[in-house]
Amino acid sequence: MKEERIAENIIGEFNKCIEDAWLNQPEDIKRMLAFNDETNRNFAVALYANGFFDNNAEALYSYYLFAKAGKGDFETFQNIVVHYLEYLSSTTKTDYHMIDVGELLSKCANVFRGIDNYEQAVQLLLSVQKYFVRLFYWADLAMPWSAVSDTYNRMKPIQKKVLEGGSLGQ
Repeated sequence: MKEERIAENIIGEFNKCIEDAWLNQPEDIKRMLAFNDETNRNFAVALYANGFFDNNAEALYSYYLFAKAGKGDFETFQNIVVHYLEYLSSTTKTDYHMIDVGELLSKCANVFRGIDNYEQAVQLLLSVQKYFVRLFYWADLAMPWSAVSDTYNRMKPIQKKVLEGGSLGQ
């Protein structure tokens, strides 16, 4: 019963973060952009964060579907997911300077370690996955898509020439 309450608490934390992020840019996204603005690396970091959150939202959804099916050895599945959540926690903190996200994922990994069944795993994984979708949304908004599109369109004639066997010097 205690583990269920703890799992409900962490799900509640994720749900609050998801709700807050509907209209408000998460502080960690602001922090990530501010940190990398100093080194003029915002474009690269926003691009990588965009892919990171998109790809991992997909992976988390796969884990969610596996848990929902409820088949296979639960302890093995649990160990794999705990390791994965710990990796996500570390990466968000070190690579993206998203301390709040990393701490929440670390708490989630610890809670996941103590759950007993696939039903609890489904609830936890769904909340983490939804949060990653929301973070992807904000990382995507940080991208200068208009400028990227303009640059791409300016480069298309050069690309066409190269693909047709020409060289840039001709």
